[in-house]
Amino acid sequence: MKAVPDPRCGRETKHDHAEVLVCLVVGFLAGKTTIRRSLRWCKKHLEELREYLPLKNGIASSSTACRLLSGMDEELFALEFMEWIGEILKYFGDMSDDHKKMEKDRNYRPRYPEMQEKYEEISQKERNRDRQEYRWYSVCTECSLLTKTQKEWPFVKTVGLARQVRIPVERDAQGNDITPDSKTFLEKGSRRRPKPAQDEETGKDIQKTGMISDMELTAEETGRIKREHWAVENRLHHVLDDTFREDRSPAKRSKHNLALVRKFAYNILRIAILYGDCAEIMTEAMDDFSDDLILRKKYVFSGIKSFY
Repeated sequence: MKAVPDPRCGRETKHDHAEVLVCLVVGFLAGKTTIRRSLRWCKKHLEELREYLPLKNGIASSSTACRLLSGMDEELFALEFMEWIGEILKYFGDMSDDHKKMEKDRNYRPRYPEMQEKYEEISQKERNRDRQEYRWYSVCTECSLLTKTQKEWPFVKTVGLARQVRIPVERDAQGNDITPDSKTFLEKGSRRRPKPAQDEETGKDIQKTGMISDMELTAEETGRIKREHWAVENRLHHVLDDTFREDRSPAKRSKHNLALVRKFAYNILRIAILYGDCAEIMTEAMDDFSDDLILRKKYVFSGIKSFY
């Protein structure tokens, strides 16, 4: 939370912005699905929270939290990560090209020989609903050349890139399948989808996702984890609307940043459920976090260990 810039002016402030954000996440974890209820819960657990946060002036008011969320640019939450992902995408583009050239010419010298030795790439093809899906998974377990991992994320052991192309199935008048392959689709498009423009490399039909892990993973394992993640995403929006009451929130100017707070809480709850430390039903898991000090300490104020 400290990496997120404080939108307030340079004058001295009463409450640290990172502490306010952490308190909101803890409140939502405890099932308090509004800003006011979250901060009221934190006030009741002030002494406990002071074991991990200074909170010199206690818990901020709901108006302070609303002003903070309204002033924050939600895109800045992801700036550091996006900067690093840009570096990853560059390396993976180069290594993917080198990988193909090395298959054709054994004497070809790759640009990053240390990384190329621990680089792996697989491809998959699948008919899903009314579309043909092509997926490519690239991973590298040599991260020393990535400056971000050396300086700030030394625990990262695997970086990966997932690329996906979705092509709507097409049939002629006789019912024959005339769906183009991925290469033809990228070069010419199809009858149902135009050729992707140069400035539209990613979108609904073409997607790229950067991935990191603190464990050494193969390309196949990375692909399996990515597919499992999509199932989590499908459940996410239902839980946010139903359990966290996102669709009934009156927030306007702060709605995007408040949505990020809910997602922090949701993911912590989901991880705790996967570890078996709380009830499997989301609302009951919230009750567990509200009542159990040890659970809050483990998942909010200590590092969460990767389970991949």
